[in-house]
Amino acid sequence: MQAKRRYALITTCTVLAAFLAGCGGAFHQRNVNEFLYSANALDNNIAQFHVVNGQLVPLTPPSVPADSGHTGLGPEFLTVGPTGRFIYLVNFNSDLVSIYSVNGDGTLSKLGKASTLSGPTNIAISRNGRFAYVANSMGTTVTQYLINPDGTLKFNGNTDLGADCGYICLNPKSSYGYVTSFLGGKVTEVRVNSDGTLLKLGQWSTGASPFAITISADGRDLYIPNLGDNTVSEFHIHADGTLGSIGSVATGNGPGFLALDASGTHAYVPSLHGTDIFEYHVDVDGTLTKTGSVAAGNAPVEVFLGADGRHAYVPATGDNTVQTFDVAPDGSLTFNSSVPSGTVPDYVVTTSI
Repeated sequence: MQAKRRYALITTCTVLAAFLAGCGGAFHQRNVNEFLYSANALDNNIAQFHVVNGQLVPLTPPSVPADSGHTGLGPEFLTVGPTGRFIYLVNFNSDLVSIYSVNGDGTLSKLGKASTLSGPTNIAISRNGRFAYVANSMGTTVTQYLINPDGTLKFNGNTDLGADCGYICLNPKSSYGYVTSFLGGKVTEVRVNSDGTLLKLGQWSTGASPFAITISADGRDLYIPNLGDNTVSEFHIHADGTLGSIGSVATGNGPGFLALDASGTHAYVPSLHGTDIFEYHVDVDGTLTKTGSVAAGNAPVEVFLGADGRHAYVPATGDNTVQTFDVAPDGSLTFNSSVPSGTVPDYVVTTSI
């Protein structure tokens, strides 16, 4: 699965974050100082920036190394621990999670690492902050961990879901989670047990090649961008965690990570095989209505909304930059600046300390 997803990236040029905002491109709580981190797939490192009024200022040093096994596609996905003081980086090639502590000046220090199974693509953290889960795209399992008080991870077994595990997302308001099958065009419901293990439940069809999952902050609606047919599948989440389809909406060419703003009324979908971001209004029934689009560099993969809700950050994988945008009260985006990040920036997150 991931080989296909990665091929798409290369040919085009190619939390707290997900913890709080439902797994996709996200927003972060506001605090004193905000810092942004970018996973650079072909540089095998994380670029680190201070966020100043929506502008990105490189820290010293400007990057820290990742745990990639060899040159090539390594750093894949980032998330922030529930305290905001730990960063977890998934390395696709080396089957590892790199763990970093966030220093007072925003720089990262290597804390440790944890092994995964083959082809890890993303990591999700439970709502109680005690458990972490990695989707392994080259197999059929999710690897489970206990999160120690010092931020390190302790292996807690694997759950076999019987299909490739492309992406995992946990509901911020319940004990249910969801895992996509990129090859099968499905999403599987799981339940987080009290010991952190997962129980497989039901399964639903998505569009072709589901790329990621985003859940609304109230835990009621779920969205899946489908890389293979340029749509977003829309679902309502019932009290028992089961999904009910509420339709689908067209996107740009090759939809990446869908982001919701803090109010839950605006959504953004970058065009990984294009150069723009589609903007949507989230209707009261959870469906999406397109309101506009904006240019966003070559092969934008994610939209990340910053701590103040007035700025957004978009890794453009084809330009090796992070694009910054101003966010208007009506949710529309206006380009602000383009900042060099590293080679193929795959994902960004912020934390505030």
